[in-house]
Formats: sequence, C-alpha cells, structure tokens
Amino acid sequence: MIKAFVDGEKVTLQFDGGEMTFSEEELIAIFNKRRKDKKADKTKIARKPTEGKYFNVNPASIDRRIFQEQRKNPKQEITRKTILKAFSRVDEDQERYGRPFRILRPERTWTVKTVIELKRFAEENGNHMADWVEQALEWAQRIANGETWKRICNEPDDAQWYRLVLWENNKPTIVGGAKGIHDNSPAADVVNHECDYNGLLIYVIPSIVSYQ
Repeated sequence: MIKAFVDGEKVTLQFDGGEMTFSEEELIAIFNKRRKDKKADKTKIARKPTEGKYFNVNPASIDRRIFQEQRKNPKQEITRKTILKAFSRVDEDQERYGRPFRILRPERTWTVKTVIELKRFAEENGNHMADWVEQALEWAQRIANGETWKRICNEPDDAQWYRLVLWENNKPTIVGGAKGIHDNSPAADVVNHECDYNGLLIYVIPSIVSYQ
C-alpha cells in the first residue's frame, strides 16, 4: 500500500521498504512527461491513415509513373487527374509542397463543431488543416505504398468519420466516407459543395498536416 502525505509544497509517498519526497516542480514535470508520452502513444506512425495516428507523406519519393496511365474506371480516373494536378502544384511550389509531412486524423471527442472551429483545432494540433494538394498527395502515397486504386476510389472507406479539407480556392470541403454512421463512400470521394465557415458539422474531423 502507498500512502501520501502533504507537507507545505512537498508530497511524501510512503510504501513498503521506504519513502520518496517530491517537490511541486518535480510532480508537475512527472505529470507533463506522462501526458506527453501518452499523447505520443496515440500518434504513432501508421502504414495507412488511421484515427489517432500519423501517416507519412513524402512527395519527393512517390513514384509518379504509377499515375501516368489513364484509368478505365471513372472514379479512379477523377482521382488520378486530381493527383496529377497536385504534382503540378508540388513542382510549382517546392517550398510549400515539396517537403515531407504527416497527416493526422484526430480522434473525435466532440459532437458538433463549425468549420472555423475545426480549422482552429487543426492549427492547435498541427501546422494547419490539409488543403486539396496535401489530400491528393495522401491518396498518391497510399497507392504508392501498395494500396489498390479500387481500395482508395471504389470500396467503402474504413475511416470512422468524414474529413474536412480546404479544396481549391480555400473552399472547405468534406472528403471520404464515415463507417461510424454507415456511409460507405470511398476514401477519395469529394463532396461537391462548399461548407459554410460558420455552419455546424457533425461526424466530421479535420485532416491535420504537420511538417516533419
């Protein structure tokens, strides 16, 4: 059994065989380290996008030859063209898009947030909310890693919730499916309308970009 005794700004723990005394500063340091370690455990690197874990994207290492041949499937062809447009943006702006980054699908711990709140959440927990280029590069990286076109473009998304990204002209747009509400849309599905910045969104998380 462990017993704790507080004496002013110090806490003494007594246990079988001895005791240990901690200052307030030491206890705060222990708590912060434990919280940081716990957060790190939740954000380990994943081989494919997974809630609560980072997914690595390296634009320079993606084999672009995979995306040169036209796809017969319409959905796959739309995604291929989007990826090619993203590669063009990478070439035009290497400083912004050429470096490696990580994408995080955060675990949803809220019910409803506005677009502004989701964007702010992304900035507080990473660098920013993903835009359409970074989202397309995520799809390209997944295919380059070995996931099939069919898995990305045609089969039900395995994500729990929809993701919010900034599409062209900074239009907030929802992508993917949400198995948490039995929506079987594929991962590369893009909702064809702009979300209002002050509008309330449910079942949606931001796609968060962090630079390595």
